[in-house]
Amino acid sequence: MAYLSLQEDGQTFCLSTSAKYLLIAAYCASYNPPSSDRRFFTKNHGKQRRRASTAKGLRSNLESAHETGPKPFPVQRLLFIYLAMLEKHDMRNHCAADIHAQVAELCAMGFLNRVSADGNLDTPKYRCIATFEFSEQLAKTMGIEIRDFLIDFSS
Repeated sequence: MAYLSLQEDGQTFCLSTSAKYLLIAAYCASYNPPSSDRRFFTKNHGKQRRRASTAKGLRSNLESAHETGPKPFPVQRLLFIYLAMLEKHDMRNHCAADIHAQVAELCAMGFLNRVSADGNLDTPKYRCIATFEFSEQLAKTMGIEIRDFLIDFSS
């Protein structure tokens, strides 16, 4: 398994390939509304013209997600975005890791926060607290332009 060392606030972190994709997916889940998932993470997402105009209108009426801060997301949504990213980058067969263990590791490293109650085992919710700069640097090391997957930067 390939590991990458990255720095944030002077600390060095070693992340596996699957953890890197998972962290990028978590960042997208925290900073995109669920209604944009279809647009960014499916191949044939239907009426692209209508969706694009809706997203523009939605974006102009709401504050930037990067101004209001990260939003919580359910683990099922994280899994969907993660698998869609793996599929998009032909990595589905290379990153067969235990997602829940990876999420726990990212929480322990301080990149994710669990925001649901500890007793909520069915649908835990998380929030990505990694900075945009760190997430962008991480994505670039993988050949991903994270701005292409964020509604605040899309046109």
